[in-house]
Amino acid sequence: MRGSSRTRSGVVLRVRHVLHGEHHGQLATIRLAESVDGRTWTVRPTPVVTPGSLDAGNVSAGNLWEWDGQLYVIYHASSGKSFARPIDQTLTTVGAPVLLHQSSGFAPDVGRVASPEIVADGDTVYLFYEQGARLDATIAYATADVSTAPFALAVTRSAVVGCSADGLATLAVTVTVTNDSTAPNDIRITTAIGERKLTGVASHVSRTITFTATSAELTAGTATVKAFARVGGIAYEQTWPLEHPGRSG
Repeated sequence: MRGSSRTRSGVVLRVRHVLHGEHHGQLATIRLAESVDGRTWTVRPTPVVTPGSLDAGNVSAGNLWEWDGQLYVIYHASSGKSFARPIDQTLTTVGAPVLLHQSSGFAPDVGRVASPEIVADGDTVYLFYEQGARLDATIAYATADVSTAPFALAVTRSAVVGCSADGLATLAVTVTVTNDSTAPNDIRITTAIGERKLTGVASHVSRTITFTATSAELTAGTATVKAFARVGGIAYEQTWPLEHPGRSG
């Protein structure tokens, strides 16, 4: 399913000014207000987005956007750039900022960008935004073609239990993983008898790891395989369970 842009009914992201630390300076953050009737609103006490190192002091004009099942808070910052931060379904926990848009520096695409609004129409996504200085800004837009399939993590995994290769009367779990996605992955394999991280597994490459038990008996269990990738500045991660049988030596 391709992504679509939407606004959640009954939820509004808005900017509030709060006191900043001991200096009592003004710091713009993004807070969330909720309502069941559109008239009476309850503002959550904790900001949804607070300025980080990339924001240069303030964040503003927050909007909620959904793409391929993932929610994002999109906003602009004092840095003159727009960002997107992933947020969970409870609209509570946000991830690291990803650059959404900045000017190219070549006329007429120069200066500050702000107040991002995203609209999807078929295979084209439109980003409407404020361009230029605050008191002399215009409305501009950028487009992206999303006709190609979006990136998705995919790892084939299997586990077998057998005797260890060290000649001792011990058992081992051997896990094989194959990166079926289109970009390199970091893959972490976790079992009850050990853990291993594989870094930079190339697309369509398989790796096999053996975990050796400390006894001649191994109970059935479930390992986990977790993949990580960063594509186009966006971080992806996914975890899969992997059951293995038990065995006695």
